[in-house]
Amino acid sequence: MKFQSKLPGCLFILLSCLPLLATAHDPGVSKVTLEVYNGTVLADLQLPATDVEQALGVSLRPEGQQLVDKEYLQKARNPLLDYVRRNVAVRQADGIPCALEYEEPQPEDNGVWISLRWSCDAPEGGLLYHNTLFLEINPQALQVGLLLRGDDLSQVLLNQDAPVLKLTEPPPPRIVLIRQYVFSGTEHIFIGYDHIAFLLAILLWATRFWPMVKIVTGFTVAHSFTLSFAVLGWIRIPGDVIEPLIAASIMYAALENFFSSDIRRRWLTAFLLGLLHGFGFAGVLQAYGLPEGELATALISFNVGVELGQVAIVLLAMPLLRGVDWLLTRNAGVVTRRREVVWSLSSLVLLLGGYWLVERLWLI
Repeated sequence: MKFQSKLPGCLFILLSCLPLLATAHDPGVSKVTLEVYNGTVLADLQLPATDVEQALGVSLRPEGQQLVDKEYLQKARNPLLDYVRRNVAVRQADGIPCALEYEEPQPEDNGVWISLRWSCDAPEGGLLYHNTLFLEINPQALQVGLLLRGDDLSQVLLNQDAPVLKLTEPPPPRIVLIRQYVFSGTEHIFIGYDHIAFLLAILLWATRFWPMVKIVTGFTVAHSFTLSFAVLGWIRIPGDVIEPLIAASIMYAALENFFSSDIRRRWLTAFLLGLLHGFGFAGVLQAYGLPEGELATALISFNVGVELGQVAIVLLAMPLLRGVDWLLTRNAGVVTRRREVVWSLSSLVLLLGGYWLVERLWLI
């Protein structure tokens, strides 16, 4: 059977995966500010409303509204506090939990704020903060922790692989911070399906090494600029403006493949549209939080992680495409890129971009 006759079936299979791919970003990031003195631990916990609603099966907002409503929150008070008690705790070194007190949950824009206080009888052996919030609904759930111990201020990231924070030890060395932000940048690329779709769409006609290098470099330089400018506060564009524009950029990159196979100037398209994607990366980095005194370290490390993830995707995708080229054109004497391959994959990317555009303009 010829490749052309298989295209509709292949495209149908790919489109059937649309609901799985359509979430372009991971759910919101919870935050905690911890203060430790003697045997007492104070915490301000900030929870995204979307995650709370999904985890508990409750509603915190009237339909069609983004802000948490105080009356809705009051109705969900008991299951919310039970959920927090099950997933957030401070324990002594011997495993005994510290006594917990809390203030009433309060609405905070599109999230919930809760003040917690743990009193520990024997803090000398060390205190441990445990967090497993939202892992049951999202294995990539992340909590950004800001820890104040006397005059020491440090930042940590808690996730499924590292759910415990030692509260009474010295701040972790800088290499730990670097590793955390590199990992966060790489992780965001692998679960940031919109950025992957854009990168692949703009590379689909590339069959030689040097054009690929120019395209990837143009994208990297562009989003590095805007990522830095946004994080430093030099340029501010709301997320509800940037996210639809990113979706539109994906559609443009896919559409361009139907009208031109000239890859020589595609680096310029990658650069210009990559500027938008940098603002998207910045929104993620700002959600993670930026440690005071280590802004440059966090920014560079996150960007390095993004580039590592990007290179890994290119190194995986391009050999696969060349393998398809060889299978389809080896008998012709010259291995080339078939337009049917580019057009079918571009159609998928175009539909994904259209879905994200509609989602970000009207469904959120």
